[in-house]
Amino acid sequence: MDIEEISQVLYKEKNQTLKAIPSEFYQEAEKYVRELEGEIGKVSNSRSPESKMLHDEHERALSDLETIFMKRIGKVITRATNQSHANKPISKDIEKLLPAEKRLYDLVLQGIEAAKTELLDPILYPGSENIAVWPEIVERQVPAGFKG
Repeated sequence: MDIEEISQVLYKEKNQTLKAIPSEFYQEAEKYVRELEGEIGKVSNSRSPESKMLHDEHERALSDLETIFMKRIGKVITRATNQSHANKPISKDIEKLLPAEKRLYDLVLQGIEAAKTELLDPILYPGSENIAVWPEIVERQVPAGFKG
């Protein structure tokens, strides 16, 4: 993998269509980023043009990877929201999700359905005994000294 491959994936993710990416995309990107970091460590003069180019490529790779992640996560959440309204599967897009993205999709969809049952059902279906089934939430540990 190199910066061009990452850029191509980013370019494809710019529109609202969910694109299939290789299942090992993030693992390969991690290897590439670690290789860049190794190359940066080997450069003796941190002010050299080579060092600057490597640092720029490293920063661009990290930025592009974060953007790809956020765009794909946004699409997953949008599809889960649409799914909760349509009550029909988005099978053509489901196969394009990485396993972690599919888990997120399922959790978001379950959360939307639980909120709908808890908040709307009493209004729409008075007397209904539907019970909201929320996905299990694991408490996150807040790092020491973090003020969020």
